[in-house]
Amino acid sequence: MALRGIGLGFFAFCLVGWFVGDVVFHNAGAGFFPGLVAALWAAWPLFAIHTSQRADFLHPLPKRYPVNNQVAFTKAIEFLREFSYSFGDRWHIVTADVASNRIVADLRFFDEESHPEAAGRGISTRTVRVQRRIRLEAQFDASYSAETIVKLNFYTQIEGFNFRACDAIITEVKDSLDMLLCGGIEVGASRPFKLSAPPVWLLGVTALMLLFLLGDTQKALSGQ
Repeated sequence: MALRGIGLGFFAFCLVGWFVGDVVFHNAGAGFFPGLVAALWAAWPLFAIHTSQRADFLHPLPKRYPVNNQVAFTKAIEFLREFSYSFGDRWHIVTADVASNRIVADLRFFDEESHPEAAGRGISTRTVRVQRRIRLEAQFDASYSAETIVKLNFYTQIEGFNFRACDAIITEVKDSLDMLLCGGIEVGASRPFKLSAPPVWLLGVTALMLLFLLGDTQKALSGQ
């Protein structure tokens, strides 16, 4: 969705920039700022949808599992202690509080990324190691004697350019817990997406652009 927003924004930038600069004012420079504002307006809704989808992915709805609270808590701890990533990185259990039925765990791991850099006769790539961090917060609530409601929250810190670098691990944790706890049923209704009002900064940039357009219009009229 973010890539679609970038693509749509680029298209709006080219179209509006060309129309304002070449068609209206016959000055290519006059179309740059309006084109940029048009790109922001075109991309903003898609980025808002992307943000909402990321929130749903990192903070999914709670699930009810057909196992008691003690079994669910113990299996989750065992899974986190056994899980390892490609460089041998493991989850570090920060909190495993039986009284509050809460688990907090951190995973730090390294990946390799290819970064472009300027070379003598062009652009080359350099492979670098970058660090990722995932924090998992899991809350276990006993709904009935033989069932448990589990709420998962994930928080990420990502170095480098791949903002989805942690997604595969997060998905694996979700799927593995589902399997270990014998499958779960989502509790509660999904959060419907609702596009909020445009941000203040976007309205401010738009107002500034309109002032520039007014100035260009006055200059064009006075020159005729």
